[in-house]
Amino acid sequence: MKFEFNNVYITGAGGWLGKQLIEVLLSPDSNKAIKFSVSNNLKINAMVLPGENFANLYKESENVKVFNGDIRIDKEVKNFFNSMDNSLFVHSAGIIHP
Repeated sequence: MKFEFNNVYITGAGGWLGKQLIEVLLSPDSNKAIKFSVSNNLKINAMVLPGENFANLYKESENVKVFNGDIRIDKEVKNFFNSMDNSLFVHSAGIIHP
């Protein structure tokens, strides 16, 4: 599958699903279950809750930009989605109930 987006916006990037998606997007050749190609200039915009220790996971990657924010706060969501031209949005934020 040809992945034709330059930007990916992911909410809930600190959760299990968000982290797995980022790993697949950063190294599509290493995942044998999903076959697709991404552009060399793909940028991943990852929204995590303030206080989550997420930035250290991808601090060496120029392709991942981490935003601290809460999807329940309008201003933070607007800041996250500042420019969505040629972008894909994946909403993986949620609440896990025990």
